[in-house]
Amino acid sequence: MADPIRSGESIKNNAVARQTASNPPIDSKGVFRGSANLDRGAFYPSPGREASPKAGEIAALLAQQIKLLALELVGTKPTSGNGHKMRFRRHGSLSVETAGAKAGSWYDHEAGQGGDALELVVHLRGCSKRDALAWARVWLGISSASGAAAPPPQHSTPVARQEARPKSNTLDLAHRLWKEGQPAKASPVEQYLASRGLWLPADAPLRFHPSCPRNADRLPAMLALMTDPVTGEACGVHRTFLAPDGRGKAPGQAKMMAGRAGVVRLVPDEEVSLGLGIAEGIETALAVAQFCGWAPVWAALSAGAITRFPILRGVECLTICADGDAAGMGAARACAERWRDAGCEASILEAPAGEDFLEAAGRAA
Repeated sequence: MADPIRSGESIKNNAVARQTASNPPIDSKGVFRGSANLDRGAFYPSPGREASPKAGEIAALLAQQIKLLALELVGTKPTSGNGHKMRFRRHGSLSVETAGAKAGSWYDHEAGQGGDALELVVHLRGCSKRDALAWARVWLGISSASGAAAPPPQHSTPVARQEARPKSNTLDLAHRLWKEGQPAKASPVEQYLASRGLWLPADAPLRFHPSCPRNADRLPAMLALMTDPVTGEACGVHRTFLAPDGRGKAPGQAKMMAGRAGVVRLVPDEEVSLGLGIAEGIETALAVAQFCGWAPVWAALSAGAITRFPILRGVECLTICADGDAAGMGAARACAERWRDAGCEASILEAPAGEDFLEAAGRAA
């Protein structure tokens, strides 16, 4: 049987690279389609290959490049730090040691988890240790059984690594999760959105998974289909883990991705013409559309993704709905400057200081 994740199914029309009714990333049977077939040998070594470096050796090699690794995995600049430590996220809840005897170790205060550099890959990519080892070997450029690394790839910026990153077998996980997903209507997903003061858009690529993996746990989750912002190819699944009754997020790590990062197109692409809005989170993007009356809006899923949001052919004006913090505004300004340099119009809508648009809407309600 052919792999349902097909290659080369990019989707465009004359306004902007997008999905179309004749070739969507989800077919009539709910099959996830998109990125190229995987070179499975690159991630699952055959029995005939020489032994690979052990997990501890891989973790030590990753620790030597921990700053670049953390930027790669998180996708945003640190919110604070010094010569020995980097902190990420709005409140600095993810702490990564970058120098000294503890270099490579980390602790996520939201999830209550920590570990070495290899375990950071497991944690932030939401994959198994086996998959993390495979990804790390490729990232490190390891070329021999001795553990010697090839000349390191150009890790100069997270953007460069994002463009060069090989397709990972976490795409298999994304495919499986999306196939297992159920309609979001009348599910805990709808209850969750209602608890945030939002309603479920009829055409949003959202599904419900009753038992979604979060490391060793299984939890109910809202699934969102991620697509490449330029080609429209399905490239991954974003998971928001929910409380059993849907009235809020699950405690601990609330969000994970599987596959490659992309955007969540919350409206049909035929509604995207010359203007487009982007926001960080799914809920924030829905709040912009539902409370601010601004549409169409996509969810970019992180400040880093907004920073590197590509120029889209046919979109003449981009509106960036920025979170009201330093990371959000910094990303918005960088994106707007790049679009303006390309001869496109770009504007910024800024949420109140310290809030995103959903939080601001809740306070005003």
